[in-house]
Amino acid sequence: MTDQSIALPPSTGWFQVLHQIVDSGALARMHISAAALYIAIKRYVDHQTGFAEVSNDRLCKAMGVSKPTFYKARRSLQENGLITVVENHFPTRYVVHEQILYYAADRTPVASTMFQYIPSQLTTVLKALKSHPLTSDQLGTTVTIGTVNIQIVNAAAPIAVDKGQGR
Repeated sequence: MTDQSIALPPSTGWFQVLHQIVDSGALARMHISAAALYIAIKRYVDHQTGFAEVSNDRLCKAMGVSKPTFYKARRSLQENGLITVVENHFPTRYVVHEQILYYAADRTPVASTMFQYIPSQLTTVLKALKSHPLTSDQLGTTVTIGTVNIQIVNAAAPIAVDKGQGR
């Protein structure tokens, strides 16, 4: 009996995009091509390490944009704290950051958490964050869940992001 296959099975990978990218206003503040770049970078994130190591040329082709547009989009993602670019690495190493806002009863933001997107850890992190209410003594601290360090800051305070160079 001969193999009659004409094609390989399709690639069916997927990734999550948290509601917070919309709810926090980050999407509205971004350059128009930044959302496409965010999706393209997130597609290449390694399931275990959380790093996306992909050339800028490949990302430009995936988005269908010119280099100047690519760099505007990348700068927009960096300014909104959604990615960090690790310099002096080829292909370029990107670290994707997730941010979750915490709201008071009147829906004003009181705190936020920021952490590196690591697909293998995301379900565990989100489950832990949802199961525990935030207390005021946690503001300004870093909590570790699995292998993910989560920075908890006052919503009015700027967030210093982990550059992801330690792994």
